[in-house]
Amino acid sequence: MIPFIGGRWDGQREQYHLVRTKAFTPRPRLSWEQLHAEFVFELRWWTPQELAEATATFAPRRLPELVRSLLHDGPPDEPIDAGV
Repeated sequence: MIPFIGGRWDGQREQYHLVRTKAFTPRPRLSWEQLHAEFVFELRWWTPQELAEATATFAPRRLPELVRSLLHDGPPDEPIDAGV
């Protein structure tokens, strides 16, 4: 579940999938005004090194660790709980 504004829970659950693709520029279908209303203020790609060095808070919080593990060990045999 994802924490929402003011520490409340919104009941949302996330699923993440590992997909390899050629580089591309993300082009959301929503306008920036609509994205801002959803608390999305930036879209960008992160390298593993940028993730490891970032001071940003990710969701899930241990995203840098999970990416590092995926790159080193490959995908797990069974789904995992990535946490919040």
